[in-house]
Amino acid sequence: MTPRPALLLLFLSLGLLGCSGSRYVTVRVPPEVDLRNYQAVGIIEFASNADAAINRYATQRFQSSVQSAQPGTRLIELGTADSVLAAIGARQLDADAIKKIGTRFGVAAVFDGNIRFSEPKVNVRGITDLAMAQGGARAEMRGDMFARLVETRTAASVWSNSSWATKQLGGVHVSSDGGIAGTVRTSNPREEMVPDLVREVLTGLRESTVRRRVE
Repeated sequence: MTPRPALLLLFLSLGLLGCSGSRYVTVRVPPEVDLRNYQAVGIIEFASNADAAINRYATQRFQSSVQSAQPGTRLIELGTADSVLAAIGARQLDADAIKKIGTRFGVAAVFDGNIRFSEPKVNVRGITDLAMAQGGARAEMRGDMFARLVETRTAASVWSNSSWATKQLGGVHVSSDGGIAGTVRTSNPREEMVPDLVREVLTGLRESTVRRRVE
């Protein structure tokens, strides 16, 4: 039989847990910007230091993710930055150009952004002397993405965010006699990083939930 003091302590602990659990509620957090408030939002094709196929893929992925996060958002594809600038007779995407985009394409705001991919780098894990030590290394690439939303009436930026991701390209093994052997993946690491980059950069434009304590 459980001693009375121990039993009392058990009931007290359960009571505290119950009270503790009742002090928290789940609260919905709206997106930082409600895109459905805009009659139409333009999207300029994202630029990168990769090829045009990556630019188009990143833009399409971004567009579908925005509309998944905020269904009903009206997006208009404007084309590449060069074609947009040519259409409005501008040389750079400055405040004046942003306002002209609104007039020319009939959009209240515009998305633009870019992705920069690093060159492959070998990260050595636990090796201080490649000729003498045994260990492993891996080749990696990194991608950094930036995106922003600018209102065309005022040319004011109302939202921006950045994200980064890495992708392992292959493994490298260094033997005690200095021999090096490795494997290299044949897939496209830049393309594989795009979904992660887009998902993270759009964090603030998705509805989320948090647990908050009720006093």
